[in-house]
Amino acid sequence: PPHTLFYYSIFFLFGALYYGRDQIKKASAYRGWILLLISVSIFPIAFDLKSPSLGIREALFSPGNYHMASVIIEATYVWLMTFAWIELFRYYFNKESKILRYVSDSSYWMYLGHMPLVFLGQHWLRNWEVSPFIKFGVNCFWIFAVLLVSYHFLVRYTPIGTFLNGKRKKTEGEEVHIKESGQEAIREVN
Repeated sequence: PPHTLFYYSIFFLFGALYYGRDQIKKASAYRGWILLLISVSIFPIAFDLKSPSLGIREALFSPGNYHMASVIIEATYVWLMTFAWIELFRYYFNKESKILRYVSDSSYWMYLGHMPLVFLGQHWLRNWEVSPFIKFGVNCFWIFAVLLVSYHFLVRYTPIGTFLNGKRKKTEGEEVHIKESGQEAIREVN
């Protein structure tokens, strides 16, 4: 649906605008943990607004405001989580790492390919008589595995990989990532 495409494009646009602006503000673990704590604390409210079972929505909102409160709280939760994880990753993982570089390079592919697999996984798992948390974990694991393997064998050194992450070439014992920036080429050894 167009509204779903618009919703996801907001996150993509934010990422594109944020890219390269890491040095604007120094990363703070404290700020990241606070944002994470706030977002986790409002999750039960968002959950109860969609699936009333905790009695929170009746205590906080009038019946006519459930939908609007749900939209606002869900959006707030998502953005707080986004900022929390950006902050925590900038603080804790701001060092060169081959593994994180690989996962980072695969992330565009995973972002582009995950939704059909999410729907497929939900379809397969819908009749399982287990906790939804187990279903969620199984779905996340198999999607991550399929997309990571497909990235490695079908995308990384192909024109698709070049389009998503810039040109990569294999050399003896190392990979070299070449980013084109105007006339200048920068080599980063992974």
